[in-house]
Amino acid sequence: MSQVYSAQEVAQAAGVPFALVQQAVDSGRFRAIDGFPRQADAVALVRELRVNPRERTPLSLLPATRRRGGVPLMASGTLHVLAVLALVVASSLGLLRASDTEETLPEKTPVRLVFTLR
Repeated sequence: MSQVYSAQEVAQAAGVPFALVQQAVDSGRFRAIDGFPRQADAVALVRELRVNPRERTPLSLLPATRRRGGVPLMASGTLHVLAVLALVVASSLGLLRASDTEETLPEKTPVRLVFTLR
């Protein structure tokens, strides 16, 4: 198993503040096991921070976010299936008929407009 280092140890070796090392580890540019960079990555990180500690990468990566669990997805799927089943049951029982919206309108006599000229 390869040796891992803490961010504090890497910061001390590079002579930079802890926050810079933590930012570099959190950015995902260096592989780390639970926030602890492996030996090769720690050496590369120290070298990079010694050369230009404030230099940003050309492409900033977003910090990793945790994925939501499967419970919300399962709950959403269950609710959608229940809604579809409710529509199927309601239509098979005759509760949703196409003729429910049809209404006969009585014929009205047309309005006659009279214009007077002066």
